Amino acid sequence: FVTQTKEGECESDKAEIVVTVNSNSAKPEVEDPAPYCIGAEATALTAKGEGVMTWYKLEDGKYVALEGAPTPSTAEAGTTSYFVTQTKEGECESDKAEIVVTVNSRPGAPSSKVLTPLCTDETMTVEVLNPVKDVTYTISQPSIGKTFDPIKAVADPNDASKVKPVIFTGLTFGKGYKLIATNANGCSTEPDACGPQELAQEGLKLNKQSTS
Repeated sequence: FVTQTKEGECESDKAEIVVTVNSNSAKPEVEDPAPYCIGAEATALTAKGEGVMTWYKLEDGKYVALEGAPTPSTAEAGTTSYFVTQTKEGECESDKAEIVVTVNSRPGAPSSKVLTPLCTDETMTVEVLNPVKDVTYTISQPSIGKTFDPIKAVADPNDASKVKPVIFTGLTFGKGYKLIATNANGCSTEPDACGPQELAQEGLKLNKQSTS
């Protein structure tokens, strides 16, 4: 309550001031998305709640409001935090809920060469020229629907500073192949492809084959 008293007059009646303190809305429910690989297509972030959602990103130590739910960039490897609040009718804006987006790097693109066949061989052997420790290499022959067990590159038992050769055997000669590298984060490279890549396509084209 408040009164006023003017010079030469008595104190006025009390005027009432009512202060209303609204409660904060509860933070919205959020969940970090599954990690992305560099260059993968991302989807807009989501949050669960009953109020109006407001999204933020931290820039130069300040929260900057965004126009709606953001779609994360996957152009670079690393982690990025986004924040979201909700405001229910008759309540104040909630505390910020954090969503962490992780973008993982991809392994180096593999290269390969055909070690065999000879002119009389029906199968061929392919070696990975640039194996990296702990990267898994997978080879297939799409033209005949054939796949092979993946091989994880490990240190050479005779020289820990080197990587043990990664060699695939038993590939059908003349049917091409596709070699893919995948790291521990599950991110894969573009394939090193040689020859036909479509099912039932005939003929072997070795124009991409390394001769080193």
